[in-house]
Amino acid sequence: MDLRGAIIDSDVNVNINSAFGSAKIFLPNNVNVKLNGDNVFGGSKNMHTDSGIAGAPTVFVNSDSVFGSVTVY
Repeated sequence: MDLRGAIIDSDVNVNINSAFGSAKIFLPNNVNVKLNGDNVFGGSKNMHTDSGIAGAPTVFVNSDSVFGSVTVY
C-alpha cells in the first residue's frame, strides 16, 4: 500500500491483516508511526523514520499476521 502521496493532517488508524504472505506500507516522511503488531509465526517491522516535527500527525498501524509479515516504510 503506497500512501506516500497522501495528505495526512491528523492522526489516523490503518489496520492490516496478513496471512501466508507479506504486506508493505509506504507512508509520507512528514508523519510519525506507531506500529502495534499481533503476530503468529510472523513479524512486524517499523522501518519508517519519524518526521521529528513537533505536532506532526501519527499513523497508528495495527497489524495482524499469521505466517506472514508487515513492514512499514
